[in-house]
Amino acid sequence: MIDNYSNREQLLELLELTKKDDTTLKNEAKQMAKIYLAEDIEQMYANSNEENDQLNEVILNNRNKKWIPVMEKAMKEKPTFFGVGATHLAGEEGAIKFLRKQGFKVEPVK
Repeated sequence: MIDNYSNREQLLELLELTKKDDTTLKNEAKQMAKIYLAEDIEQMYANSNEENDQLNEVILNNRNKKWIPVMEKAMKEKPTFFGVGATHLAGEEGAIKFLRKQGFKVEPVK
């Protein structure tokens, strides 16, 4: 994934992180934990997209597109549980919408 970014782009991303103080980072982590505990995957996805759309395209959307055929094959053989990061589930190109478009029944496990 990182190879998709030039050295300059990687450096700029790292520099942005260094501009944040401990309080800002702690507040962001607390907010993300609050959203996670509320099971608001759409908000998690929205927050991750605010950071870097291009990076999310590579990390989330492109990976989802590659996983769906693998998931479909496995599910056709037998009922299957998949564990993925929460932000992979949400959004227009999230795993849930992809699978539902393919006619699969997708339910949360609690």
